Amino acid sequence: MGTAELYDPATGSWGNAGSLATARDSHTATLLSSGEVLAAAGFSGSRYLSSAELYDPATGSWSSTGSLVTARTNHTATLLPSGKMLAAAGFGGSGYLSSAELYDPGTIVTATSASGRGSVNGVGDQATFNFHVSLSGDQASGSLTYSDPAAVVSFSRAKVRTLTFTGTTATFGGNARLGDGSRVTYSVNVSDNSSDGSSDTFTISLSNGYSAGGTLTSGDIQIQ
Repeated sequence: MGTAELYDPATGSWGNAGSLATARDSHTATLLSSGEVLAAAGFSGSRYLSSAELYDPATGSWSSTGSLVTARTNHTATLLPSGKMLAAAGFGGSGYLSSAELYDPGTIVTATSASGRGSVNGVGDQATFNFHVSLSGDQASGSLTYSDPAAVVSFSRAKVRTLTFTGTTATFGGNARLGDGSRVTYSVNVSDNSSDGSSDTFTISLSNGYSAGGTLTSGDIQIQ
């Protein structure tokens, strides 16, 4: 499950603490020097995860943060005196792991580009996508090609007008001309949740009411 709860020792009761973007188990949860909680890696369904999320008790919300280099589960997590967190060993797609990684909450670099191609569940069939977007200052650029044959929705190299990043998630949008000549605006949300694309997500909505997406059925999304 992706839900979280807070225990109040003063009242002996539990309360809702929001939901993680990715349901996971066998992960680690580490209290950082900032007071935030870092939930890192783990397992979801049949996928090893490299993604990580931060819980902010001031807002009661979760947000994505930098991903581990290696997807792992049943690892250890140790907060160091420097404020960094050490994730060590565990189990991954290649078997038992001997590698270790450091998370530095003070040196997170905001992403400036995203790219991806693959397929998701469309309307009654598979839909395919291909995009590359980037941000230079406040200026967004890039294009999106999308096709859902069963819904008779397709467009090619639609320009990107807006783009924002939140951790390992990107949201972008613009205008597109469909195959029948009609014009629509589109909004896309993508998440880079794994190193191999197995738990990455792509969702799209159009101003004509069309929407589709979810976890990729094939392909990969990279946010850098």
